[in-house]
Amino acid sequence: MADSDDGVDREVGGRTDKGKHLKAEERLLPCPLNEAELIQRGGELAEAVQGLAIAEEYEAERRENEREYLQARERVVARLAETVSSKVESREVMVVSDLVSTASGMMVSETREDTGEVLGMRQPTAQELQGGLGV
Repeated sequence: MADSDDGVDREVGGRTDKGKHLKAEERLLPCPLNEAELIQRGGELAEAVQGLAIAEEYEAERRENEREYLQARERVVARLAETVSSKVESREVMVVSDLVSTASGMMVSETREDTGEVLGMRQPTAQELQGGLGV
């Protein structure tokens, strides 16, 4: 080996090189793996693939939940828009059913308790007939 200008002998590419040392730096360069390193990297690969599959499954579930949330919000908007447009809203209202005698026989009259509006008349069920007759 020969002396360099900075007093350090260097072997470069299998030969001794005489020259001034400018700098030393680390670089990312390809290096062959030994058997143990290859096995370790194989394990890391398997874990990374499994982690990716879990992340993809989570992301698909998140998208589905987001889609369902957006659809629910769209239904709320549509319902409220219809309510405002029609100036009518469906609500739970007490309806009273009375067994009444008519010219055509016994009928059930259904009446809104809040307004007294008669919603309609219908044929009574067998159970309603028995209950209304005190049987």
